[in-house]
Amino acid sequence: MDPNTACIKATAYGGRGVFATKSIPKDTLILTATPYASVVYHVYRKEVCAECLAYAFDSNRNTWNVKHEPAGVWFCSTVCCDAWIVQHGKLAESLHKSMERLAKMGKASIVGAVLAVTKESINEAWRRPLKLSTSLSELELDTARFVVSGIIRRHQYPDSWTDLLQLQDNELAYLTAHPEALASSLRIGAFVCEAVKAVKFDFDVLDMVRQMLARDQGNVFGLYEMEGDTEMFGFAMYTWGSYFNHDCTPNIRKERQGRCMAFYTARDIHSGEELCISYIDIKDTVAQRQEELMKEWYFRCICRKCNDERGSIDN
Repeated sequence: MDPNTACIKATAYGGRGVFATKSIPKDTLILTATPYASVVYHVYRKEVCAECLAYAFDSNRNTWNVKHEPAGVWFCSTVCCDAWIVQHGKLAESLHKSMERLAKMGKASIVGAVLAVTKESINEAWRRPLKLSTSLSELELDTARFVVSGIIRRHQYPDSWTDLLQLQDNELAYLTAHPEALASSLRIGAFVCEAVKAVKFDFDVLDMVRQMLARDQGNVFGLYEMEGDTEMFGFAMYTWGSYFNHDCTPNIRKERQGRCMAFYTARDIHSGEELCISYIDIKDTVAQRQEELMKEWYFRCICRKCNDERGSIDN
């Protein structure tokens, strides 16, 4: 992000956001973000290129036919395959084999139920020894693959981890609403620790799993097909992209470009104006929008559109 165009700073309503540092014309590129961590859902692995995320159906094909056998991933071309190997190399191959072996064995963690969700009860659950005994669901396995992609990223680019930790931690809010998800998170944590135990990392893997899962909710972007934008085949965490707050009249539009996410101004911007994207379908009613934002992102929207529409209803 060019500081001469935009910067991250505290907002008047809490947290941080992205603000224009000068007047910016419509259709200006503000940020091109690369994913810190990402996953293509396992059921789509043959249809989505592991490097550029090209969707085979967009090219009138059922699957891609270039496979990197050691890592079990598919590509749209040998060029993408070669690029992926250079970027991820032997470490990704090794961890993929380990995860696939564990998944086939049907091993994961199991823990007792948490009766009251508090910060301390969550901390205590993560401090317990994690044992492998039950199977992960398909979504849990995909989430484990997402986390492992982040582990590889941190190993390759250690300084990038500090930036990710600046994202909002939604662990308590999410588990308060979904207490059953704690056992799922712990299963994922035990699975990942077992899968990567042969590799000596210079950081606490279990703590990293927890920190990533705490920021997964509310900070990841869905990965969709380019044509139609209706088929979601995975998700990714774009650290800098997550600083764009929500507005029901967004002035920033996002556009996936390969594995990157690009953010452009949707209209002319004034200096000092906050730059916002939309997290939801802004064509929904104000009640529907408020409900979804509270459920999925844990906040009540106070944007001008919501206030105006609420005022119209009250009157």
